[in-house]
Amino acid sequence: MPLFFILGGYANAVSWRSACRRGQDWSTWVRSRYARLLRPTVAFIAVWVVAGALLRGAGVDPPLVRTLAWLVVVPLWFLAVYVVTVALAPPMLWLHDRFGAVVPVMLAVAAAFVDSLRIRGGMETVASVNFLFVFLFCQQLGFFWRDGKLDGTRWQPWVMFLGGLLTLVVLTTAGPYPISMVGVPGEQIANNAPPTITFLALGFAQAGLALLLREPIDRWLHKRRPWSAVIAINAHALTIHLWHFTALVIVSVIVLPLGLVPVYEDGSLAWWATRWLAVPVMTVPLVGLVCLFGRIERKQPPRGLGAGEHEASPWAPVLTVVAALALSAAFVLITLNGLSVAGGPMGLPVLSLGLLTAGTAIATR
Repeated sequence: MPLFFILGGYANAVSWRSACRRGQDWSTWVRSRYARLLRPTVAFIAVWVVAGALLRGAGVDPPLVRTLAWLVVVPLWFLAVYVVTVALAPPMLWLHDRFGAVVPVMLAVAAAFVDSLRIRGGMETVASVNFLFVFLFCQQLGFFWRDGKLDGTRWQPWVMFLGGLLTLVVLTTAGPYPISMVGVPGEQIANNAPPTITFLALGFAQAGLALLLREPIDRWLHKRRPWSAVIAINAHALTIHLWHFTALVIVSVIVLPLGLVPVYEDGSLAWWATRWLAVPVMTVPLVGLVCLFGRIERKQPPRGLGAGEHEASPWAPVLTVVAALALSAAFVLITLNGLSVAGGPMGLPVLSLGLLTAGTAIATR
């Protein structure tokens, strides 16, 4: 995820500067960035809302339905953060142009302060603000990359890669952070939920490695077949992200009851081998899901959808802020509670769906 937000910062910088040259305003630009995100995401949520209701209606155990309808939406957590970082990209780019490295340094200091509160007192609610500090930091790295300031000399990517990796090792061995970048049972804190400063070091290392590999990858992508494959995958990138946990659930429901998966000690060589073998197995249903739903992402938005075809309104900036907050809140609630709940009518998460509907309606008006 750090590298995702770094590259997102690069793309947002390119897109916003292009929009400025065309005279496009902030609210129109934000809605245009949301348009491609929302089409496949709303379709994904709608499918699983209907699936959850049908499973409950068919007599499937409600707690099992709730578990399934929660597992499949775990990938949506990043959208809760991303819609906010997109909306903040223009002002953060303005700060970048005027204050340079001061901005990521201040974000890193803020993230470290939040971590200290969390480690000392277990303040998980306060720690959630690091979703913003950490991933805004990553977006700022993307701005530096776009300006050519991360690879001005041949040694800069090496310093970033080795320095980030060394810092990560220190933080997770001598420091108070667990080695795993994702949450595992038995650890006092999880590095990813909310993100800790280990993600800052990881982002530096990932960006440095990406810069080191850029030239050989660029040469490889000049070949027709690799470039065509990249174009095809990129056209379905969000669809793949949204549906890959559904593929995991499908495989689990079919394979696990058969007793075909051996159990090994966590972290052992055999355990790692089964993790790698699981990837091609889960790719089979994922390919089918992408073939079925990928057309939604490929489809271009209708003319005017978030593209500023309507007359500018003095309320547009306010409405865009409302849309961003509503969408972010909806994705947070969906990630936490799933798409089938105990208290809602027919198990529907009414508040989550209401916020999603309102945010989508405003963002695509």
